[in-house]
Amino acid sequence: MLLSFPSGLRSVALATLALGITSVSLPAAVINDPPNDFLNSFTTGPENGDLDVLTAEVFFDGANFTFTSTENGLIGATDNEFFVWGVDRGLHQPFFHDFAPNVLFDIVVVLQPNLTGLVIDFSPTNPDAPITLPAGSVTKSGNTITGIVPLADLPTRGSLPADYKVNFWPRVGLDPSNNAQISDFAPDTNDIGVTTPEPGTVLFLGGGLVLIALSRLRASHFRT
Repeated sequence: MLLSFPSGLRSVALATLALGITSVSLPAAVINDPPNDFLNSFTTGPENGDLDVLTAEVFFDGANFTFTSTENGLIGATDNEFFVWGVDRGLHQPFFHDFAPNVLFDIVVVLQPNLTGLVIDFSPTNPDAPITLPAGSVTKSGNTITGIVPLADLPTRGSLPADYKVNFWPRVGLDPSNNAQISDFAPDTNDIGVTTPEPGTVLFLGGGLVLIALSRLRASHFRT
């Protein structure tokens, strides 16, 4: 039997269909890095646990990127350490050349144990000026350090923000010409995607709103 819906209900049904079609973003896997896998080229600092990556991930919620990593030791135990996220926004630049040819990036997010952070643009043409993250953007807890960066500070250079790729490396010193300062890469040899909300989460929330709207419209229809 065919069902007839009032125009309001038909509109909600169409909205539900549209929601199902557009909610197609997929989550990326968390980076799991083996313990004690320091680079042989790392010669500028001690092989301390806070320079050894265990897990790392970047979340994108449509407005902000959250960069978080957990190391094998207490954050801040090593002097002059920096936690660097390379982000490929679409330029696919191999700035490390033969040292790490598949780690591509055109901008970096630098987090420090003193809870400060920087965004430094390495675009080969028309790079933006460095940005100091506002107070409260960087937090740490035990072995974990996290930074929140708005999308406006990481504007696209060709890729959709949900399709940005990232890599993470702690280092002792911030001389971009000295790769011996880098203690570890995560992932070890390549970039990985950012994590976005799962389609099921979006559909669940949207579906709940649709059901509420349907209920109200139906009640209104039968009262008339």
